[in-house]
Amino acid sequence: MKKTLFGAAAALALAAPGFALAQTTGEIGAHYNSIDLNNGPDIDAWGLDVGVAHDFGGFVVQGDAVSGRYDVGADIGVSNVAVAGGVRNADYAVYGYVGHISLGAEAPTIGVGGQLHMDRVSFNGSIGVADFNGADVRAANIDGTYFFTDNFGVLAEVGYGEARGAGGAEWSSAGVGGIYRVSGAPVTLDFGYRRTEHDTRDSDLLRLGVSLNFGTQTAREAARSGPSFNGATRLYEQTINAL
Repeated sequence: MKKTLFGAAAALALAAPGFALAQTTGEIGAHYNSIDLNNGPDIDAWGLDVGVAHDFGGFVVQGDAVSGRYDVGADIGVSNVAVAGGVRNADYAVYGYVGHISLGAEAPTIGVGGQLHMDRVSFNGSIGVADFNGADVRAANIDGTYFFTDNFGVLAEVGYGEARGAGGAEWSSAGVGGIYRVSGAPVTLDFGYRRTEHDTRDSDLLRLGVSLNFGTQTAREAARSGPSFNGATRLYEQTINAL
């Protein structure tokens, strides 16, 4: 299913009438997370990220995927794949997405999101549901990035999640971070800190990431016209908090 969803997004973009590389944006990257469970062991996590978006004259189709490993004494493989579609212009975007999360258990996902862009600020908001055979995870997230320059921005984020069904739980998260793109090069660095307060445990996460970008020239442009629909990724991150 994961290969089918991501392959469908790529095929749709490539087969569209009037396809042009300038209308296609993307990124390929890697990340490392250090997670401190306040009443448990530290966890190291790393993974690969890919995203591709194509603009069909105001209607955007995006495919993105994450494949990672969590070291909790033994390596655990995790993944997320999603396809999003929506309308986007210079000021805002509205989209929906479907996807699939694998964390040992499997879950289809669905959600909606939006973006609002002002002169130096870009906001993202989303809600979504992951259905683990009747025990679902629901999450909502908001983040905003202020770009001091076209290639350097700082962000703040808040999120909420709940797991319904047997052993249900609630949690909230808040974080800060930054993004820096090397001027004149397709290389972007991102870093961040996120605090999650859970019913049964709290955690602190530090993230470092690097990506190669195409189809955009600056970090600010990528936030507005790149594969920046982040609702499915935020749901995936909140779902990991449910474990």
